[in-house]
Amino acid sequence: MSRRRLIVADANVYVDAVVHDATKVLGDPPSLGRIPSLPPRMVHPALHMLGVVRDATDTGTGPGLAVSDHILLMTVHALRRQGWPIETTRACASAIRALAERSIGGYYTDVPRTQHDCPDPEDNLILDLAAFTDADLIVTNDSDLLQLGRVHGWKGRPIIDPHRFTALADGAARRTPDT
Repeated sequence: MSRRRLIVADANVYVDAVVHDATKVLGDPPSLGRIPSLPPRMVHPALHMLGVVRDATDTGTGPGLAVSDHILLMTVHALRRQGWPIETTRACASAIRALAERSIGGYYTDVPRTQHDCPDPEDNLILDLAAFTDADLIVTNDSDLLQLGRVHGWKGRPIIDPHRFTALADGAARRTPDT
């Protein structure tokens, strides 16, 4: 039996999902039950990633999501800087944490700091979580992380943006099993 794949997403992906959604899909407060399922017709690629994880959690197939306290804190700080109310930002963080806990990924505190491949210490914290959880994939909009994973990935892990993730997930969903 093969192990299910695991995703680590950067805080900027969660911020994009929430900001581009502007509560039209997720509601206020945000609800996991309102994350759209495949195929994503009218949602932002970052929100689509959450839908893929939620569907995988509901069906027991597909990727799980690993998230750290650092990533949630960065998400909250970024949303607050954009003027989002504290109650809404906390609800977003709670929804992301709940999704990770429901999935095979989980929520992590005190992730060991072992990675130093990026000049930005915040980026290294994303890499720390990926290494600690043995994640298969990192999803980010950060140009430094994307550059780090550009050719062969980072330590065997692809680093892709939400648009690429959406294209890959859509392609996988459209494939039919060989009979």
